[in-house]
Amino acid sequence: RSPSVTKGELGGGGPRQMPFSPAGSQPQIFTEPSSRALLGSGALLKCRFDVGGPIDLSSLRVQWHFWDQHIAVYNWGKGDSQVPRASLSEQELQRGNASLSLSNVTLADEGLYKFQLCLSPLFPAAPRIIVPQRSGMRFIATSFPCHVWGFYPGDVAITWLRDGQVQTESTYSVPQRNPDGTFNLTLTYTFTPMDGDRGSILTCRVSHAALAQPLQEAFALAVTCKSLCRGNGSLGGTSPRSVTAQGRLFPRHTPVPSSHQRGEIPGALGRESELKRGPNAQEQRMFEGRGEMLGPLRAAGGPGQ
Repeated sequence: RSPSVTKGELGGGGPRQMPFSPAGSQPQIFTEPSSRALLGSGALLKCRFDVGGPIDLSSLRVQWHFWDQHIAVYNWGKGDSQVPRASLSEQELQRGNASLSLSNVTLADEGLYKFQLCLSPLFPAAPRIIVPQRSGMRFIATSFPCHVWGFYPGDVAITWLRDGQVQTESTYSVPQRNPDGTFNLTLTYTFTPMDGDRGSILTCRVSHAALAQPLQEAFALAVTCKSLCRGNGSLGGTSPRSVTAQGRLFPRHTPVPSSHQRGEIPGALGRESELKRGPNAQEQRMFEGRGEMLGPLRAAGGPGQ
């Protein structure tokens, strides 16, 4: 279920006792309607809460605001004071007392104070998976992160598999905790794809207390190349390629003008099976994108340039 979040205010006018659902479903918060203090002395802004049972500080988040400014925070087992003169007592929080202490009160401290309490989920929250990287460059080390997020409690098992085999060359990130108390974690698998890895099935598998069975994300690996891949004609990258004919460049998606339109030596243009080397041709190359051949081709700087 979602975390319980409740708020209270001090110094906002009339009496304010927080009306909430019965204990056990949501926390109850009790505050004084206002607080007074002498200039230069200390002040205690009283606030108590009841969560309907024992208090686990690692599942508790407390925030005090002065108007819209954070002045004191207790965040999942760790206190943090934004203003040196403001403090919370961890020992008192364990007893349900979230009162804020202010030292050396000045006129600038007068105003509206707000209190916020957040409890992490009382029941397990199921994780979700994101796998953004699904292809790799041939002969280049590629990282495949598996982002697992929104789970509670924090114990989780993440595994990378390749064609059903567990891959141990994986590294975990530092766990991150969200404002609602749930956790995020990333497991990254890094390896160097080869031609034989094309089409391999990579799987990120997650086991957690909130799941009846493991959750997984699988995909077929795409392997790209910086240049023409031998044996399959696949190309790496997304930028247009070109071939050189008589020292000129023709992008692959641009129709190649005929030889008489270019004012050059006529050459055969047709299917690969219909072409043979001409006596004056230095080489013939595949015109990628149409499965056609362009010939005769001359290297840049050759005769006829």
